[in-house]
Amino acid sequence: MRSKGAKVLTIKRFEVTLEENEVRDEMKRDKA
Repeated sequence: MRSKGAKVLTIKRFEVTLEENEVRDEMKRDKA
């Protein structure tokens, strides 16, 4: 059970990282 919960947390963290990267790319595009 614990390993399954840890896997879900890792996936959520990965999704958040992807969103942050997309936002950062958009900010770079706006500055350029």
